[in-house]
Amino acid sequence: MLQMRLHGATLQEVGEALSVTRERVRQICDKAFDNRPALRADAFRLLTDRYDMSPSQFVTITGLDEADYHYLRMTSKARTSQLHPLSQAFDDVDLPPELHDAIVSLSVFDDAVVVDGARVPLNKGDIVSFIIRSHQADGPVSEHDLFELYCSFIASNGLSDVSKLDPTSERAFCACIDRYNDIMDARVPSDNSGERKGVRYYKASNYDFSPLRTAVESVSNRNIECSTAFLMTLEPVAKLLDAFDIQNEYELHYVLSRWCAPIENVAFSRVPMLTLGHANRTDQILEVIKDIGPADIFKISQEYARRYGVRES
Repeated sequence: MLQMRLHGATLQEVGEALSVTRERVRQICDKAFDNRPALRADAFRLLTDRYDMSPSQFVTITGLDEADYHYLRMTSKARTSQLHPLSQAFDDVDLPPELHDAIVSLSVFDDAVVVDGARVPLNKGDIVSFIIRSHQADGPVSEHDLFELYCSFIASNGLSDVSKLDPTSERAFCACIDRYNDIMDARVPSDNSGERKGVRYYKASNYDFSPLRTAVESVSNRNIECSTAFLMTLEPVAKLLDAFDIQNEYELHYVLSRWCAPIENVAFSRVPMLTLGHANRTDQILEVIKDIGPADIFKISQEYARRYGVRES
């Protein structure tokens, strides 16, 4: 019975092989272990009493045999349902350093992958956050580049068979970026190469946005439609931009609409536009024409851009 159990057979399998009940197998094995001496595997009991792992993972971590793993599980008072994912052992200060290093060396777990010593949970949001954080020194990237980086991460870490991580298509992947944490996905204009490089690492949970919300509310009585570029020139807002790491009008629109909305008397429209109070675009254009007198469309566009922060084009 003990030989079968130590080689991974279940109580049911042993009972059927020896024509006894599974409960009788359990009783005999428990009694056999009651007066056992200290065994080499007992030094690793903390590991198997806390974490769920496969026999092969145990062997890799400890250098012992699979029989040692089955012995520890047979004599453990911890139920399988009480065990934690093995990747959580990264933060366990009770484990000896050599065990911790061995666990890190496994690289791939059921719920996480280890990259450069960091534990990355196996879900799209955490992987995207890790990629963006790892490349933050390079500045913003395009959604296309982020998709390429994600696919490369999946392939290089042997995760192509994990169905929940499949990006399905670039379009589907990019449509979900806004759902993930730690992402700034500002809809910046295309550069000379046609790319919109507006995705970067942004730890929104580090900020309390209430001062920014209050600042925008304080100028919401202007009754104009404008760009957030104009909003950035107003003192109550301008003095907060550095504190919230907001680098341009597109990022300001993203922060306000995602983490500050709703804001009283402020309506958001196509990036980077918004309305402060009540406004009518036609009236604003006519007001410009009335003020500057006869003028061609280029002068009108220039003046409108100066007043409301809108791009001349």
